[in-house]
Amino acid sequence: MIRKATACLALAVLLFMAVSALELSGVTIDDLTGAARQAPAETPQPLTTTLPDATATPIRPAAQERQSDAERVTLYFRYHQTDYLGMEEREISVPRDDTVELCIVQALIAGPSSAYQDLTPVFSPDTRVVSTSRSGETVTVTLTRAFLDAPSDAPDDWESLPYWRSEVMLRRRLAILSIVSALTENGRCERVQILLSPAEGDLRGERILRAQVYEDEEDETLTLEPLARDENAILTPRTAMRAALSMWRAQSWPTLYVFVTGDGDERLPSQTEFIARVSALRASLLGFDVGVGSVSLDGARATVNVDVRIQRGDGSQSEAEAVPVALVREGGNWKLPYESLLSLMER
Repeated sequence: MIRKATACLALAVLLFMAVSALELSGVTIDDLTGAARQAPAETPQPLTTTLPDATATPIRPAAQERQSDAERVTLYFRYHQTDYLGMEEREISVPRDDTVELCIVQALIAGPSSAYQDLTPVFSPDTRVVSTSRSGETVTVTLTRAFLDAPSDAPDDWESLPYWRSEVMLRRRLAILSIVSALTENGRCERVQILLSPAEGDLRGERILRAQVYEDEEDETLTLEPLARDENAILTPRTAMRAALSMWRAQSWPTLYVFVTGDGDERLPSQTEFIARVSALRASLLGFDVGVGSVSLDGARATVNVDVRIQRGDGSQSEAEAVPVALVREGGNWKLPYESLLSLMER
């Protein structure tokens, strides 16, 4: 009896092992008689790159996908036909093989965006960037000699005409200052050296002669040194206020107009109406002083203290000290509200 039970148990173990082996090989057992059939193979699924749905996004290595980086920068251009630089904030694309400094200078040469109607380009259109490099806190920018070309609107004999000689020199200075201002923005560097390539394809650079940018420079051997940021050339609240008061003192009404904007109850009239209104006040500005000023938390307004000494048409004079004057930021640049100007003139 024991032998029979042992034999049955052994047979069962052998049968279990046989069934397991058949299942692993893809064969199924119909019944205990051992009849077998081949299991149907799964239909192979073709490989495909089709996205599972229209909203899915393919995943690629970031280093291969991104060919450039976006950089938010502040650019500087001439403010109308004045001696000042206005600003434009712009997002530029910086290719991985280029420096942000090179891309900034290229954007400056290309000129302001069309949305910034107060700003004008100052570079000769054929100017190109040869290279940029850094040594410590000084960035060196090498340009082509086309930088010294006369502007397209200048006459052929511009050098013999006092106005045009002064204007060309001013544009060159503003172009240089725009590079310095943009590259030193946010502490990117401390000084900028501008060089000119002596010949096409020559990567070396030579310093610009001071006589090429300053008409009163008599020494033709002096060159431009590395330049620091000049805040007096940039339209901050203080410089905008000083510019407006300077135009009032000179009674240069058309230029004063570009520093004024409508605000509050007084809309800005046409230039012709503006000139007629301020001229009729017969208020001559004999002297002024401007404080540093402060900017509101949202950056849209500023307040600057001014001292003014005014003479009326009848010869009487009046003085006012520490008068707080509001300015507003319009199109990225500071302007004097028309109402504030009239209030000063009518004191």
